[in-house]
Amino acid sequence: MDNILSRYSFWHQTVLNRTQFVSGILGHATIAMVIAFSTGSFVVLKSSHGLAIVS
Repeated sequence: MDNILSRYSFWHQTVLNRTQFVSGILGHATIAMVIAFSTGSFVVLKSSHGLAIVS
């Protein structure tokens, strides 16, 4: 019984570590996409005064 529990514990810890790692990468990727979208929108809309959000 201890062997089964130790294998489950190892598997559970491995999945937890991978999930946390992937969540961190996705968080950073999301922030990068927001910055890229904001920068691109500012550059494109800067020259068109009728569509500009920021004056």
